Parts: sequence; structure tokens; C-alpha cells
Amino acid sequence: MLKSNLSQFVDQVNDAKHIAADDVKVLLRSALEDGLNSREDAETLLALDRTFASDESWADALVPLMVDYIVWSARPTGAVTAEKARWLAAALELGGPTDTAMRIAYAVVEEAETTDEALVDFIMRGRQTAKKTLAA
Repeated sequence: MLKSNLSQFVDQVNDAKHIAADDVKVLLRSALEDGLNSREDAETLLALDRTFASDESWADALVPLMVDYIVWSARPTGAVTAEKARWLAAALELGGPTDTAMRIAYAVVEEAETTDEALVDFIMRGRQTAKKTLAA
């Protein structure tokens, strides 16, 4: 379930239709001072990333939050299991992979001791999408 402070953050961003640098500071200082606690929290932040334009500090904050949650907070620590990789790939790919989603995937693969191929497959699909976009 979403924490009250995270819900307030989401409401504030929804009202503003933009994620500002000050919003990111609020997120890190009060809404998620202890990091992500659930997939619901992670999916909420990924939905905001897909929906609203944001200050560059947004991705710089979201990437390590996601890496810490995926790699170190969820058991087994240090490993991205098949189940975790499938969930993360689906969450990142929803609506098409964003630049931030790709950064998250690369960072998770780099940080994890082991990573299931489902996440690597997502990265490869994301690269293909980027190539097609550049060629168009």
C-alpha cells in the first residue's frame, strides 16, 4: 500500500503535471527516505516517469531507488531472479521503454551479482526500439 507521504507526492505531481527538482527533493527527504518498500511503490514511480515531463534530477533519483529495491531490498539479495526480472521488465516496458527505464535496467544488471535473462532481453528490445526511432 502506498505510504501517505508518497500518495501526497503523487497528488502534487498530478496537479502540477510535471516533476520538478523540488518535487524530487521532497520525494527523497520525506516520501521515500527509507527507499522503496513495495512493487506498488515502484510501479507508481514508473508510471509517473512515463506520464510526466521531469527535471533531470528525477532520473538521477529514480534509478538508484529502483536498483536498491530490486537488487538489495528484495530477497535473495544481490540476485535478480527470473520472477523479479520478468516483473521488472514488464513494468519498465509498459507503454514503451523510456530513457529512464533503460537506465534502470542497465544499472540493475550492472549492480546485481546475477541477473535472469528476462531483464537482458528487455534491454535488447529497448535497443531495437531506439534504433528504429533513430532511423525514422
